[in-house]
Parts: sequence; structure tokens; C-alpha cells
Amino acid sequence: MKQQVIGIGVVGRTTLDGFLRLGYDIAGYDSSEDVMNNLIREGYPMSKSLEDADIYWICTPEGVVENVVKTLKGAFEGFGPPSSIDGPRIVVIRSTVLPGTTEALSENYGLRICHNPEFLREKMATWEFMNPDYILIGESDPKAGAILEDIYRPFRIPIVRVDPRTSEVVKFAHNCHAATMISYWNEISEICRKIGVNSHQVGKIASLSRWVPSYGASMHGKAFGLHCLPKDLDNFIAFAESKNYNPSLLKAVKDVNDKMRVYGVSP
Repeated sequence: MKQQVIGIGVVGRTTLDGFLRLGYDIAGYDSSEDVMNNLIREGYPMSKSLEDADIYWICTPEGVVENVVKTLKGAFEGFGPPSSIDGPRIVVIRSTVLPGTTEALSENYGLRICHNPEFLREKMATWEFMNPDYILIGESDPKAGAILEDIYRPFRIPIVRVDPRTSEVVKFAHNCHAATMISYWNEISEICRKIGVNSHQVGKIASLSRWVPSYGASMHGKAFGLHCLPKDLDNFIAFAESKNYNPSLLKAVKDVNDKMRVYGVSP
């Protein structure tokens, strides 16, 4: 079964590297010639263009996912039927997309599209890809879900198969929860700072309880930055508001984070 990873940033490179470690027939493709050449020099199998494959993993920024799907739709017309799987080719979105995106793209372009979110931190991406807690598959149909489950079976961990919309919400819930934990402990840290208490000691002790996660308790004192958490928090707030719901807790999480930046303790 031949596979191709489209978009070789952190997620795409990690996906390509991880599946190569499992011995799969897979190559990468990126629109940047410099990215392609650098990876070729490092020994990664790269395709100069979109090639005939059975499964395509989209790992691009969410803003260009639809363009990739549209391009694949045109490419498939010239490839003929897939060689190694029962049914149409499978397009897998690993990018974080708003709920309903996968279903809409499937309907609009007539492709078999699934959602398989990643839960990777940039500095630990390779380790976390090879040592996941679970695999989440938002399947467009049971046959596609079964094929993706077989790909991930070597990990010997729970594989959860749901509809794509549920999968998309889980990814946002995951990242917004991480943002909430950091903002919660940042608020505690500011209170501690005003009364001369070490907030990291407070977090370390509190997280000895089964009810208090160590995430945030052990890493706080500055705003969460980088790319994913701020972007996903903003996008999910806007999504909730578009559905006529006021996500007051998530707005408070954002407010605390914005204040931490003002305090001059952002990353």
C-alpha cells in the first residue's frame, strides 16, 4: 500500500518519519523546493509532485487544506483506480480543522476523506508520535476506518473510531484544555506572587492529588505562545460564537494569557 504525506512541517515530517520507522511504503511532498531538497539530503524519500498512492496524509496549515483536496481531486482523475485498497483512495486530514470541515470537503469534492488529528508538541514530536496515548480516527466510512486502524495497529494502544465531526471537536477540546490548565496556574502564580508564595511549589504539591493534573501545575509562569494553542483557542472561540454560544470560560483563558504577555513574561 503506497502512501504520501503532503506538507512537511513539524507534523508532516514527524508523520513521514514515524511511518518510515514502521516500514511503510511512504514518501513526502511539499510545495517548497527548499524543504524538499533539505529532506532529500537527509535521506527522506520525497516525491517531486503528487504521485499515485492509496492514502494521502494532509499535514498542511488548515488554511490551505481545501486547496490540497481540490488539487488531489484533479490528480485522481488522471491516476485511474488505486492499486492496493478496496474502494476509492483515502485522504486523511491531520491538520486542526473546524468541526464539519471534513464532512463538507468530502461532500463538495466527492472524495473519501477522514480526520486523524495529531497530538504532538513540537519539541517532543518524534517521541510522542512513536509513543501515543491513543489514536483517534474520524472515519468517513467503516472501510476507510478499518484501513487506517490497520496502519496504526503496530502501536498496540487504544484506537478510537468516531465520525469526523467528533474527531475535530476532540482536537480542539484537547488543545483548549491545555490552554486552560496553563492559564489557571498562571492566575494562581500571580496571586502567589503578590503574597510571596512559590507557585511552583504549590503546583507540585497540589498535583500529588489524583484530581489535579500536573500539566500547567509544573509549567506555568509565562503566557502560552508558539503557534497551536493561541490559534486553536481563538478559532474555537470564534466557532462557538458563530453557533450563537458565548464561550465565557475560554474567553477568560484567553484574557489571562493576554495579561501574562502584558506582564512581560511571555515566551
